[in-house]
Amino acid sequence: MRRGLLFRSDVMTGLTDEDKNYLDQVGFLAIVELRSSDEIDLYPNHWVNQRKVAHHSVDYTMESLIETMMGQDGEFLGMEALYREMPERLTAQLTVYFQQLLEGRAPIVVNCSAGQDRTGLAAALLLTALGVSRDVILQDYLQSTAFRRVLVERGSVDLDAAAEHNWFARMMLAHGNHEGTRAEPLMTSDGKPFLTYALEHIEHAHGSIDAYLEAQLGVDDSARRKLKSMYLE
Repeated sequence: MRRGLLFRSDVMTGLTDEDKNYLDQVGFLAIVELRSSDEIDLYPNHWVNQRKVAHHSVDYTMESLIETMMGQDGEFLGMEALYREMPERLTAQLTVYFQQLLEGRAPIVVNCSAGQDRTGLAAALLLTALGVSRDVILQDYLQSTAFRRVLVERGSVDLDAAAEHNWFARMMLAHGNHEGTRAEPLMTSDGKPFLTYALEHIEHAHGSIDAYLEAQLGVDDSARRKLKSMYLE
């Protein structure tokens, strides 16, 4: 894959002037947000708001996404449930993501709040479309936690004040105090990467990743060939 095509990111909070200068030098042409409306409201991307970079987002609520992890009786179903739901829940955002790539809007930033779950799925779909092996994709995905900075992601927002009108802030207050300074591994207790549940769900529901890309995101065989011609060395 061509160097500089994709920049996987968390919320990009707490950027220093040095960080901003580094991002400016890359020459990004677009940012595709995978975050919910309440996440964006709580942590606006100040860097992109000060630059002439196309910034794309599709509104949805974080509460609606978290609900996929809860059973009818309120029991926690685990990250596996979230990953099975993401391919269908994020089709609008992922469609924009591939449209930007096909229009040559690269280098491109794709980000969620942690830079691992929603962003990990987006990166995995692109890598699959480019013909990268599943093993390599999973190895890349599992590196996400090594580069996370949990404390930086929390920023300096007054969560108590924001919680009065922001659901994501309330969620962070309810769960944030239980998080450590290091991100948890992206796998089950027996070592299965969470991303596997999303990819297996796609294959079960659509027959293959390619079939999902075409049926749900409009990325057909011709589009996949175009992506390869544009972004493979």
